[in-house]
Amino acid sequence: MLKIEVNKVKETLGASASRISAKIFHNDEDARFLEFVMHNYEKELPERSMKLIYFKRDQERDFAILSLFLGSGIRVNELSKLRL
Repeated sequence: MLKIEVNKVKETLGASASRISAKIFHNDEDARFLEFVMHNYEKELPERSMKLIYFKRDQERDFAILSLFLGSGIRVNELSKLRL
């Protein structure tokens, strides 16, 4: 049997907080992200690509999902189980 070693990195609470803080939205970054998704993301996609077609089709739904996630604090697991 093959064993895979797992080496957990020990870090202080302060170091953990700093690492996490660098990966989350602060101040109005969530609003700016939603603004980007609604108005500018489409411009980043190549013309006549399937990504652009799917983005246009699902834009309102995706915006609603992101808004709910960022605005409510709902967990991803809870969000994924929502039904209309």
